[in-house]
Amino acid sequence: MSWTFTLAKKGVKAEAVDLGLQAGYSDALELYRLIKAEAITVAKAQPAVPPFETVVAAYDVEPGDVEILRLCRLASDYDHVVVDDRLLYLILHRFAMRPIFLPDLIIAMAREMAITEETGEQLLEAIRSRYRTGFIEHSLLMLKEVL
Repeated sequence: MSWTFTLAKKGVKAEAVDLGLQAGYSDALELYRLIKAEAITVAKAQPAVPPFETVVAAYDVEPGDVEILRLCRLASDYDHVVVDDRLLYLILHRFAMRPIFLPDLIIAMAREMAITEETGEQLLEAIRSRYRTGFIEHSLLMLKEVL
C-alpha cells in the first residue's frame, strides 16, 4: 500500500508546523522537512455547501478542524483522516469521513510493513503524553498482535 498525507493549510499546518517550529518541537521540524520534500501535501480547504457549513458551525470547533472537515467533504480519494481530537473524531465519524486515531495509523503501517514494529513502538511511546491512559498500552498490545 502507498501512503500519502495531506495537511490542511491554515489550521493544521499552522498549528503542527509553524507554531511547532517556533516552539522548537522536533516533530514540527520533521513535518517541515517532509513538506519540503513533497512527501506531505498542504491543501487549502474551500467552503462547502451551505447546509454542511451550517452543521459544522454548530459544532463550534477550531478553525483547523473546520478545514479538515471541508477537505474531507470535498475530497473523495482518501482512506482515512488521522486525528488526535476526540470531538473531531466523532464529527468525522458522523459524516462517514473515516477517521482514525494516530496510534491506529501507526499500527496499520507496522502491519503493512511500511514501518518496523520497533519503529511503531518508538512512535507510540513518543506520542504517549497526547493520549489518555490506556490508549498507548492498548496500542502496544495491538502492535504485537496480542489483541
